[in-house]
Amino acid sequence: DNLDCTDPERPLWRYNPEGESWISAHFRPKMLEQRSPDNPCSPSTIYLVALHFSVMTITSVGYGDVVPVQLEEYLVCIFVMLCSGVVYAYVIGSGCSVISNMDPVTAQFEQRMDALNGMAAEQKLRSPLRYRLREFVRESKNHEAYERSRGLLQLFSPQIKSIVCQELSKKWVTSVWYFASASDLFIVALTTKMHNALFERREEARLLQAKLCVVRRGSMARSGKVYLAGTPLGVEMIIADQKLLPSRIIMSLSY
Repeated sequence: DNLDCTDPERPLWRYNPEGESWISAHFRPKMLEQRSPDNPCSPSTIYLVALHFSVMTITSVGYGDVVPVQLEEYLVCIFVMLCSGVVYAYVIGSGCSVISNMDPVTAQFEQRMDALNGMAAEQKLRSPLRYRLREFVRESKNHEAYERSRGLLQLFSPQIKSIVCQELSKKWVTSVWYFASASDLFIVALTTKMHNALFERREEARLLQAKLCVVRRGSMARSGKVYLAGTPLGVEMIIADQKLLPSRIIMSLSY
């Protein structure tokens, strides 16, 4: 039998010498048994059933409620399954790529941690040293994010860089008494010349001797004084007489 939609409100089943199609195979048993009020002569109904079959095929669920019954339909279904398999693999791969690139700092951190674990296993490092190295790499994630932000800032015009530098650094620069009345151009020039450094806990920061620094994260200690985040360190660098300088030993209390 085949579907006759001469009267869309009263679909009829008539003999078709070419055999039935997937539409008649799907709807006729339901209509004869009065198990479905759906009208197979409605284009929206046919579209939804076809969409159901497409989603079922592309997700490889395979309920089997919509099936081909003729040779031509089998050929079409083979083509659809091959195309949907490629599309499904492409969508999954693209989705995984987007998710993995949503946080480049975390992706770089995980790659570095994997490389560290491989190196530690190859060199047979002791467990305490492995823990120490992993902790440093873990704490360096914030350091890498800050370096990436500074590199991104170089893409902008001088005026935008000036505004951002003032927003981020003017507070601590003007807290140094001899920079209190510094111009905006000086603040920008000073902050762009500064370099980022990372130290582990209880490490002597030899690189910071006789230099003006600002504690961006964590805490430092020098001559019995603790410097917290946002505090300038080494403001006495302008003193020429070495005897008047405080202790040169600067110790990091945290990362």
